[in-house]
Amino acid sequence: DAIPGLLKLLEHSDSDVRWRAADALGAIGSEVAIQGLLKLVEDSESEVRSSVAYAFGAIASDAAISGLFKLVEDSDSDVRNSVAYALGAIGSDVAISGLFKLVEDSEPDVRWTVAEALGEIASEAAIPGLLKLVEDSDSEVRIMAANALGEIGSEAAIPGLVQRVEDSESEVGITVADALTKIDDDEQFRKWQEDMSKIATETLEKIDYESSLQKLLKLIKKPEYYVQFSAKELLEKISYDVVILGLIKLVEDSESDVRNNAASMLVIVAQQNTEGVVWHLPHLLTLIPSESGEEVHRLILAIQTACKYYNYPIRQLSLTSESSKTNNSAGQTINIEKGGIINTGTVNVEGDQIGTQHNIHPKN
Repeated sequence: DAIPGLLKLLEHSDSDVRWRAADALGAIGSEVAIQGLLKLVEDSESEVRSSVAYAFGAIASDAAISGLFKLVEDSDSDVRNSVAYALGAIGSDVAISGLFKLVEDSEPDVRWTVAEALGEIASEAAIPGLLKLVEDSDSEVRIMAANALGEIGSEAAIPGLVQRVEDSESEVGITVADALTKIDDDEQFRKWQEDMSKIATETLEKIDYESSLQKLLKLIKKPEYYVQFSAKELLEKISYDVVILGLIKLVEDSESDVRNNAASMLVIVAQQNTEGVVWHLPHLLTLIPSESGEEVHRLILAIQTACKYYNYPIRQLSLTSESSKTNNSAGQTINIEKGGIINTGTVNVEGDQIGTQHNIHPKN
């Protein structure tokens, strides 16, 4: 048995020998080693103290908690980080109380490990600490805390998570959304959806169109789930002209997620206000060969469906009288789908299906 020999090495004068012995005892994982390891919690070398804390975590026994509590306020952040790992590995309610002492640690790496540890414990008793960490100044800590709350899956976490939906870091917002979807409480989750829709609507129904458009640009860059939740009510409340112009601009965004979200919202607009979107077809057609082509293609098919009209001319109009002077797309023919084309001379939309025709006249 190697344990007796290793316990003797814990008293060696060389600190390298002591921390390696502690490390080895942790790897063995026997509670027999705990009493010997407890003698090193006040070792003069931080590397030894860190190895002892890590060994306690590997052994994962409540008998080690008293030693870990002595190290919670250690001057070395690596030691405190090992303490957080060890308490998470032990996972008892007493261990959780020790982790709560590290929630406001000065080092973000330690707070991140605390969030991870509380998530691994996966007890509702960990929620108060995680709710503090989801408000942390460090975005990586917020992400870990939000993920942990999602894994725990308690409705008690919903109010705190909702506060981070509009986090300044998009990755945090995405993680918060995922966490909320994991929480099995349909009534609470529906209420959250309604609240988000209300926020979006109230934000964008301003009279100041320029300000509204800027808000729209912000909202469209949220994860797609958020846009889908709020889009229908939002589009029923605000100026279609503002929405359409803003979304068309975003269809040309360099980020594929933004383009996709914008196209999805334009599809909703096309279903509710087809005529308002049709006037922009000539410009949309010029985007087919660009990186926006996939999104634009999907949008044009949606316009066709919304029109219920597949075989009639739409007069070529541009976004503004100024742009009409420089539009060089006349006569261009672009394949839209099998059996259908759009010719941008007088923008003919053709296809295999013939539906009820809704005549759309050019604006005066």
